[in-house]
Amino acid sequence: MLKRSRSDKNGDTNRPTTPPAKRVCKDSSWTAAFERGKIAFAQSKFEDAIREFTDAIALHNNITLYDCRAAAYEKLGQIAQGLEDALRMIKLQPTQSKGYLRAGKLLLIQGRAQKAANVYQRALKNVNRTDSRYAIIEKMVTQTKADAARVQQPYDLVKLLPYDILDMIFERVSFDRRVQCMAVCRSWRFFLLHWSGMWRELTLTHRMSIYAIKQYMSYVVGRCVRKITLIGQKKPRMSTVLQLIINRDCHYLERLELIHCEIPRDVFSRVIRLMCRKLQGLTLVNTGLPIKVVFQDLLQACPTVSELICHDDEQSYTDNEITIPKPLILTHISLSPVHIPFSSMKHILQHCPHLRYLALHPSPSEHVLASALELCPDLVMFASREQTGPWPNYHGKGLRELVIPTSCEIAESVIAATIGAHRATLEVLDLRGCIRLTHREASAIASASVDMARLRELRIECSMAFTESDLCNLMRPTLEIVHLTSMTTVTNKVIGTLIEQQLGASSALRQLDVSNCPNVTGAWIRKLLSDAPQLQKLTINNCVNIRPDAVEFACSKLGRRAVEWRFR
Repeated sequence: MLKRSRSDKNGDTNRPTTPPAKRVCKDSSWTAAFERGKIAFAQSKFEDAIREFTDAIALHNNITLYDCRAAAYEKLGQIAQGLEDALRMIKLQPTQSKGYLRAGKLLLIQGRAQKAANVYQRALKNVNRTDSRYAIIEKMVTQTKADAARVQQPYDLVKLLPYDILDMIFERVSFDRRVQCMAVCRSWRFFLLHWSGMWRELTLTHRMSIYAIKQYMSYVVGRCVRKITLIGQKKPRMSTVLQLIINRDCHYLERLELIHCEIPRDVFSRVIRLMCRKLQGLTLVNTGLPIKVVFQDLLQACPTVSELICHDDEQSYTDNEITIPKPLILTHISLSPVHIPFSSMKHILQHCPHLRYLALHPSPSEHVLASALELCPDLVMFASREQTGPWPNYHGKGLRELVIPTSCEIAESVIAATIGAHRATLEVLDLRGCIRLTHREASAIASASVDMARLRELRIECSMAFTESDLCNLMRPTLEIVHLTSMTTVTNKVIGTLIEQQLGASSALRQLDVSNCPNVTGAWIRKLLSDAPQLQKLTINNCVNIRPDAVEFACSKLGRRAVEWRFR
């Protein structure tokens, strides 16, 4: 039979049994746990110390125990938990100094000097003056107030840095960002308003309200303005902005850029006549201004202009022949896609004897390249494209850059003859648009490459004219950028020839692109990466015979961002 419990024997069956009390620590006294915690703390076993102090606190609510546990938390870097214990100490015994000192110390560790000063100030009111630590609290009040004052006064770079350093910093910041910097503080605003470089380059876009533009222009010092860029301005706003430029006396303007703007002829002609006596660069993009007006009126009113960029997507040439009354000093011209008759283009070239950089898209005739080289003996760059970025900087005479990136009307025979005539000076050769080259012309170009001692950049695409032997002859030790894409004649032999030319520490190769070349394999990658240590970019898209293990090897050497390999 089952034995009845003692409660059943006494007849008290409804009273629930009381569970046994949970054992908090090994000993019944909190002092034993406290002693073990102190020993663990002395041995730098802070986690064990926290455990023992917690057991002691469960038996006896004492601020000394909280103080010891907060110290252990501080040693472990758990400042938030230690601060909680310090605040409990203040709550338990607000007249004792221990809690205030511990809380102030932890707040200072967190960098909250003002909070620590408030805690010490509160301690002065609540702690008895007979407390042995009262003098320490008075000292900490003074110290933390000084620390809080230093924190509240942030370092002002405008006041600390010398003027020339500030000039270098803000010179690299765009105009709209400089305007935003004016709102940082008074010292920044004062410096920028009185800094001449603030108004050196103005960029006014359609996103700015006319009120904001008037506000900016009211601060402008006209003699400091060197460049003005207007973007997306409609005719009414454009008239207002141009009138503001006249009012601010911007007589030293060197560059004027109008992009997607509607130009009021009367006000614009006044700006050109009054403000552009020292103008050097003029950019007109989608302004609707006829090319005849540009050459016959604007450039005659601004005889100092040396750089002209005139791009208009919708304009077509419908005027009569351009007549330029006197020679121009233009050295840089980019026209696109204004369709100019060859006779007018030749007339322009005849009146630009100092022309060095010419970019045309599309080319008006197959004879324009030969005419440009004949009429402009100083020409160093000819490009059949728009010039959108900064112009290259070449010194000396002789054609340095021939760029035909897209199909154009220039005859391939003329291009081949030009390359042969200027092979000693060519540095950049881009033939991606010469898809109609014959084998004979390609062979002539390859033969001329023997004397191309300065060639730095070579780009060929989708050409069946170049044989494997021709491409091997084109590989030069001075090449830095090689772009050979979508060609079946690009093989391991061509890449091997390039590697042989690049042997040694003097290797110049930086970028290599052989995308869509099915006859290139991964066998040459290991040798290329060992013999061309300066290589920074490798593009091998859609090269079906290059295996993933070769790509992984290239990624391990160059980095994954430097290797482009994908299939479409």
